[in-house]
Amino acid sequence: MPSNGDDKLSSWNASYYFGVHSQKQEGKSYIGVNLPLGEITCDELLQLGDISKKYGDSKLRTTLSQNLIISGISNEDVTFLLEKDIFKRLSPNPNIFLGHTISCTGKEYCNLAIVETKERAKKVAEYLDSKIKLNTPIRIHFTGCPNSCGQKHIADISLQGALIKNEDGCEDAFTLWLGGTLNNDGKFTENLNYRVKAIDVHRILEKIIFFFQENKVENESFNEFVNRIGISEIKNSTLN
Repeated sequence: MPSNGDDKLSSWNASYYFGVHSQKQEGKSYIGVNLPLGEITCDELLQLGDISKKYGDSKLRTTLSQNLIISGISNEDVTFLLEKDIFKRLSPNPNIFLGHTISCTGKEYCNLAIVETKERAKKVAEYLDSKIKLNTPIRIHFTGCPNSCGQKHIADISLQGALIKNEDGCEDAFTLWLGGTLNNDGKFTENLNYRVKAIDVHRILEKIIFFFQENKVENESFNEFVNRIGISEIKNSTLN
């Protein structure tokens, strides 16, 4: 009978490689840096390219988490390089929420998007970093429309662009989705069937994350918490 083969699957880290890591090549390391919301200026890109050319293997590698890896760095150069000014904004050790928030380009540059995303995501992440301290990151994804450019289906918390009617017409809003992952058997986010005004997103996420902090068990991830508690309980405890 044919063999089923060996299971080579390993855990999934959502393509986050912040910090300094040893490579297979002896004496070499790579540095994972954060591009806040996937944005980098021309000058910053040129600086990273210059660093890679002088101290690495002349490669900048992109990740699915909208960040960059500088590979082939000699170990003796790592400490010196990390002191460069460019790594103050493009940090190898970013704040938890800013470092783990992803956003599609939004309606600023995409004619499919319903709402603005990048600036909103940045403000929400900075607010959460100022209010909440976490040991385990929560991955928050913003997407401007029902398409999946913002990787809506596999985030811990997803926000999908929508509109809410008001006296003047409509205003930006988001629908909320929780609990996505590619770990184990994988699971797409679940829709809370709740629409929140864009201006209130930071407060709603703060309530959900505080509820997680107060009710999780030891070493429980956000995804595991959502599976254990259930969408209905989270909604009833934080949104009503």
